[in-house]
Amino acid sequence: MTMRILVAMVLSLLACSVLAADRSAELVQLVATEREFAARAQQVNARQAFVEYFAADAIVFDPFAGPAFPALREGPDWNVNIQWRPVAAGISGAGDMGYTTGPSEYRRSPSDPPSRHGHYTSVWRRQSDGRYRVLIDAGIHHPAPAVHAVDWSLHEAPATASVLGAGDQAAAVAALRELDARTGAAAGRSAASALAGVIADDARLHHDGSEPAVGRSAILALIGANGQALEWVPEGAAVAASGDFGFVYGRGRWQRRGASASGELSYLNVWQQRAGEWKLVVHVSTAVPEAPR
Repeated sequence: MTMRILVAMVLSLLACSVLAADRSAELVQLVATEREFAARAQQVNARQAFVEYFAADAIVFDPFAGPAFPALREGPDWNVNIQWRPVAAGISGAGDMGYTTGPSEYRRSPSDPPSRHGHYTSVWRRQSDGRYRVLIDAGIHHPAPAVHAVDWSLHEAPATASVLGAGDQAAAVAALRELDARTGAAAGRSAASALAGVIADDARLHHDGSEPAVGRSAILALIGANGQALEWVPEGAAVAASGDFGFVYGRGRWQRRGASASGELSYLNVWQQRAGEWKLVVHVSTAVPEAPR
């Protein structure tokens, strides 16, 4: 066998290895970090755990989106025990950004029964040291769940994707933000029609006050049953280095059909490309109480 043929075979094997590579290891690491975060909240006050696992530029909702720091670091400890676990997760093709979501429970102390239930959604970004830290976090509250949600496990290997240049990534951010804005405007006319065109088959809809709706049919049924119209306008957006995963957040309004009840809302949308098209994988929205006059 000549050296040229040997080199060609090695290069071919390397190419196949690259093509077969996926982001399973990164997704497993991301979920493991989420579980470490939840465990840390049982060792120290929840606020301190949030300080340790949130990125320096993290965004939280209170009730609208804003910087987590310095208030998170400088504020008093929280008088609550929070327990949570991931049941769904996803990651970008570059492995630099992903999300986790799942049920949360609030207690006076770790041994007490839950006094409040909810669901959280966190988007994570890989830091320069290789660790994942929360970039944006949103949650809802709802009655005690009727069914126990199964913990996350890896069922399908997430695909890898090339890193974009700075110009292409900026264009991807602009395109995603425009799609989110267009969807929010259309939802003001018909939320069901607007979401039907963009939601993923395994999407999750988290509306404050209701258990999450999971899957396309359940989401459209919930929207039809809750009697609310929604609309939103983006305030910020970010996209992964591979341009196939991102999130948009902002504020909007809700209105109950056939009634005068209406108000503001804050929202977080998590998007991922499926077969080359942006699909909404998690929508979180919370009604914001009207400020007293």
